[in-house]
Amino acid sequence: MKVLLNIRMALSSRCIVRFGTIAMFCLLTIACSSTPQNVATPANRELSARHQLSDASVENLERTRNSKKLIMYFNPRCSHCSRAKAWLDQRGETYELRNVQDQKYLEEFRALGGKGVPMFFRNGKELRGFEPSALEELLRG
Repeated sequence: MKVLLNIRMALSSRCIVRFGTIAMFCLLTIACSSTPQNVATPANRELSARHQLSDASVENLERTRNSKKLIMYFNPRCSHCSRAKAWLDQRGETYELRNVQDQKYLEEFRALGGKGVPMFFRNGKELRGFEPSALEELLRG
């Protein structure tokens, strides 16, 4: 069970707490609730995505994570993805593109914990986002 404590500043005369000469106006709301299993929290979404995959797909996820070649999940409308592809092409690197607009790759992306693109995998390591120095380190390792 979670206890949510929400303190809001309010100009309400019914809730005045005084400490010496300083008056603080606050509205204190305490709500007790538990997160139902059907609420779409990030952890529930990832678990849900994994449960929807077949055994073959789970094996494919492990192959993706441990791939010797660089795998990049991307969206064609993503400017960071475009810059990452241009950077890789300029360096002559070989890589596999997986478009998250394709339902198959979107399911894999979510099952791998993906929340934003670009997302890279190679040799059991992952990189989220595009930072040239970090991507260069991933390529070396």
